Amino acid sequence: MYKYLLITPVKNEEKNLPKVFNSIIHSTIKPSLWIIIDDNSEDNSKEIIIDTAKKFPELNIVYVRYPKIVKEYDLLFHYSEVCRYGFKVAINIAKKRKIKWDFLVLLDADTLLPPNYLLNIFESMKRDNVCIASGNVCDITGGKIVCHSWNPLPAGTGRVWTRRGFYFTGGYTVTVAPDTISSIRAIKIGCSCKRYSQFRLYHLRPASSKLGSIRGYFINGRRDAYLRKPLLLTFLNFLLILVSSYNIFYSFSYLSGYLYQLFIKKETSKFKYLETYWKNRLRAIRNIFIR
Repeated sequence: MYKYLLITPVKNEEKNLPKVFNSIIHSTIKPSLWIIIDDNSEDNSKEIIIDTAKKFPELNIVYVRYPKIVKEYDLLFHYSEVCRYGFKVAINIAKKRKIKWDFLVLLDADTLLPPNYLLNIFESMKRDNVCIASGNVCDITGGKIVCHSWNPLPAGTGRVWTRRGFYFTGGYTVTVAPDTISSIRAIKIGCSCKRYSQFRLYHLRPASSKLGSIRGYFINGRRDAYLRKPLLLTFLNFLLILVSSYNIFYSFSYLSGYLYQLFIKKETSKFKYLETYWKNRLRAIRNIFIR
């Protein structure tokens, strides 16, 4: 049976945590170790985590409080700092306890996994010799389910690394959009990445909307500008948000974030391979229309 370490960052998630725990309780494969990093929550998240750890010892939950306190929650950089700390703690505890593991899994505290999700991903990665993978993320909003099958790269939540793939790609980086940077770095060094669209996982809220949908799309725009996303792809994303959400404010919030990061903050990633990656994405889109 496959062995894996599970890492979950938490910040004021008392509403969603019981649902997330329930999804892992019913998973066909339980984690060998589940590190839950509490980013100094101000609600009852800690009590819920500790209580669940006592009730379900088979989940192997370890509660860890993030040592730094930040006054303003920053979804651009701070999230990746918390996650990186979680990976470090998980690997160190596994080493001390002599816990064997084949995979690392990152699961946000607003994401539900179907019972066979991890088993399907593990088996697919082994069969296809893939380093990093995920299923297809679907948002549950207003009673509707919206899936994001357009992105070929693995998602940030429900993301799985093989042990070799994690170390081979330099681990988890503190940066904006660490999942995207991780995937691009993997592609650069010949480590295969894949999003298995046939395996779904479910967001209890739209991505980056923890602080509200408008601000979430603004943050997504800033992220794409930081990653030097070309204007054509940015405009296509603007249209995609408009069509999928039926909300022009979301689209313009995304565009505002992009322009804010580009012309006000004037800070972009120095990762050299980004230019090549975006050229390949543009080429792939062009080929779709040519066909």
